[in-house]
Amino acid sequence: ALDAKVHRDRIFGKHVAEYLKQVKEEASSNPDEKCVQFSKYMEAKVAPESIECMYKKAHAAIRADPSKSLPKKAKKEGAKHKSYKTKKMSGAEKRTAAKAKVAAIRERLGK
Repeated sequence: ALDAKVHRDRIFGKHVAEYLKQVKEEASSNPDEKCVQFSKYMEAKVAPESIECMYKKAHAAIRADPSKSLPKKAKKEGAKHKSYKTKKMSGAEKRTAAKAKVAAIRERLGK
């Protein structure tokens, strides 16, 4: 059966607030230990009691304007990729390239 109070508490993050309280207590008892969970919340000084209010504001903002609004990003230029594909050579170009290779090898060998 659906319990409306439990459902409401979940929607408004009561379980998150309780866990945040627990993490803050552990962090205060062990100040040397680095706390990773809720570090951004602690930097922003979000109190466990204000989480429900935060969710209410978010829901009100969504109801006011449900369209997805992302900040406009400046368009980046595409990356300049290297082209590893060798260009096709005509028969004459292949012959001259082969002759140049042979000449370079002969010069290196001293013949």
